[in-house]
Amino acid sequence: MYVMTSTRPYIAYAIGKLRFPSISEGYSDASWITNIEDHSSTSGWVFVLGGGAISWASKKQTCITNSTMESEFVALVAAGKEAEWLRNLIHEIPL
Repeated sequence: MYVMTSTRPYIAYAIGKLRFPSISEGYSDASWITNIEDHSSTSGWVFVLGGGAISWASKKQTCITNSTMESEFVALVAAGKEAEWLRNLIHEIPL
């Protein structure tokens, strides 16, 4: 490793780029009626880039949903907004 990084740093850079591709992955989830008092659901998401989390959240949903599927859709919309914001941010950063 020392020889590779000291004598040929361009090889180390290429291997690092190939090892951790710049493809972001996103996951979202929701839990229906987690709070019995106000019948609210909880949603969350995480986005991973290069093996590490770059954005995550867990929030109480602001609307009351009637089913688990509706709660999942609310979580998916929130995660989609975050994904679009992250995509714009990544495109603005020169790499």
